[in-house]
Amino acid sequence: MRITVVDRPDLARFQLRIDDEVLGWASYHVADDAMTLPYTEVDPSRHGRGLGTILIRGVLIAARQRRLRLQPYCPFVRHVLRAHPAELDLVAAADRSLFGLPPAQPDRA
Repeated sequence: MRITVVDRPDLARFQLRIDDEVLGWASYHVADDAMTLPYTEVDPSRHGRGLGTILIRGVLIAARQRRLRLQPYCPFVRHVLRAHPAELDLVAAADRSLFGLPPAQPDRA
């Protein structure tokens, strides 16, 4: 069993695949230097197995590689960001309160 996250720009979504079967997706829109994430879906028969988190972690990796800021409108994306605070830097500090995310922590000297 091979789990992959594949960007499908022609569909404006990332797909979560197990082997060749699509079991979930995260829609997105890119404008300027921001990736807006409005919605995520995983096959309900597969809930509770961490597949949604795998999908969003793949999206976060792609956003970081592309040097894009996130606009996480999807509640599940915000849930994953809260669970993985090291990824919060992908959301602009000025935008975090808009999405109910923790503020940026000051650098410690």
